[in-house]
Amino acid sequence: MKRFAISIFAIAALINPINGQEEKGTDKAKKIVSQFTTKFAANDIDATMKLADVPFVHNFNDPQKNEVIRDRDALKKLLQKILESAQGKKIQFEVADVITHAKLLEIEGDKISKEDRKLLDEIVGKEGYFLKVDVKDDQGKMINRLKIIVGSRGKELKVVGWKG
Repeated sequence: MKRFAISIFAIAALINPINGQEEKGTDKAKKIVSQFTTKFAANDIDATMKLADVPFVHNFNDPQKNEVIRDRDALKKLLQKILESAQGKKIQFEVADVITHAKLLEIEGDKISKEDRKLLDEIVGKEGYFLKVDVKDDQGKMINRLKIIVGSRGKELKVVGWKG
């Protein structure tokens, strides 16, 4: 019985730091997305670009097709195009959910093709997060739900994907 109790405490000690690190990472991802969406909603394309990086995956042109942008100038043009489509609308963004790259692979890994997995790993990097973000009008009514992808670039996290 004593051995069992020690094992439980050892397992708990191992799990808690991992969860703590994961929580810090999700908080950082939420912060990056909050900054990104705030700058985006304010039509500040230059500040928005500082929080994003390539490769960047999106489905803005065709909801059924993922496209990858590998050039920062092309990414800036895409973000400007998205801003133009929302011109005159006051929108708010609210993070609804966050899942880590590791957790996504644990849950959905067998459903992801090798090709898509390789691309996903490239885009997300060492540390990645997938955030469900509710887009609301100025009355607080939900008008869309986006999936924003945050990936690691060196020691920083950047927005590396937008799917709506």
